Amino acid sequence: MYKHVGAATFYSSPSTVPRSPGKQADATIKPRTRGPGAFPSLVIEVGCSESLNQLHCDANWWLIGSHGATLMVILIEISEDPCSLKIECWTMVANPNARLRNSLAEVPNRSQYFDIDASGTVTGDPKLKTQDLIIPYMCIFDEIHDGMGLIVLLESELSRLALSIFEECRQRSPVLR
Repeated sequence: MYKHVGAATFYSSPSTVPRSPGKQADATIKPRTRGPGAFPSLVIEVGCSESLNQLHCDANWWLIGSHGATLMVILIEISEDPCSLKIECWTMVANPNARLRNSLAEVPNRSQYFDIDASGTVTGDPKLKTQDLIIPYMCIFDEIHDGMGLIVLLESELSRLALSIFEECRQRSPVLR
């Protein structure tokens, strides 16, 4: 149904992402229906030393540079001091300025975000009715399958993930012990 792409490097056309070298994500998934070299449908980018602004540039690269093949980018920013985790989900949305000359019909936009503090408390967009990370089925698969639905990472799972990462950071860094 899907496959992990591994350590593949992807290249965008210079007209789409000017002055952009190839890009390699931290993790990717694509449907089995896509051939070798095809862009992944879901990309995960993680930054420890990379700023959130740099991660936003990564999301733009994948969403614009893939010409619509990458449907969602999940950004994870890990901060070790103080321990915190930011998770953002980016997708393409209709461009409100699409009528302007040379404007894209769709633009990258943050659809979900979560901040997780050192105690594992998850906060997110107050406009959303849930603190769960939701991945639409069609952001991973290109075809409809029986039983398809939303892929949900519960708030409790996000909290456990963050606490696990924080523990690993503490074990590696004598400053945080």
